[in-house]
Amino acid sequence: MFKEIFFATALTFAAAPAFAQSNDTEFEVGQVWTYEGGNEDGTILIGKIDKAPELTIVSVMARNVAVSPELQEAGLPATATIGHVPFEAEALAGHVDELVSTGEPVPEGFQRGYDVWAGLLEDGEATYFEVSVPEAVTYLLQTYVAESTEE
Repeated sequence: MFKEIFFATALTFAAAPAFAQSNDTEFEVGQVWTYEGGNEDGTILIGKIDKAPELTIVSVMARNVAVSPELQEAGLPATATIGHVPFEAEALAGHVDELVSTGEPVPEGFQRGYDVWAGLLEDGEATYFEVSVPEAVTYLLQTYVAESTEE
C-alpha cells in the first residue's frame, strides 16, 4: 500500500495572502504535539510557520493518524501519515493537547507537500484548514479515496 500521503490541499481560495516565513510565539518548527480527538500514537509535527499581516498558517505533518473503518474498507491502512496539512494558527491552537517534544527535524516528505501547496496558494488555488486535525485528515483521506476511484 502506502506509508505517506502527500497532499497540496487544492481548495479554491479567493485571495491568497502574501506570506513571509516567520515563527509564531505559540508554535515553533520542530515541535511535536498530540491533538484533540487523535489516537494514542497520533501526533503532528510543526514543519513551517507562515505569517501574513492578519493571518498565521501553521503547516504540519500528521503522523500515525487513525483511519476510519470505512476508509480502511476502501483500501487504506489502519494508520496513515499525511506529509503536509496547513492550518490557521488560532484554529490549530484550539485543537492541540500536549507538547510532546521540540527540535525534531522536519522530514523531506513534508517539504515536498509544502512546496506544492505554497505554489498553489500563490496562484490562488489552495487554502488552509480551520477545523480539528481529525476533521482535516478525514477530509483529505476521503478526497484521496474519491480521486483514486475516479482514475
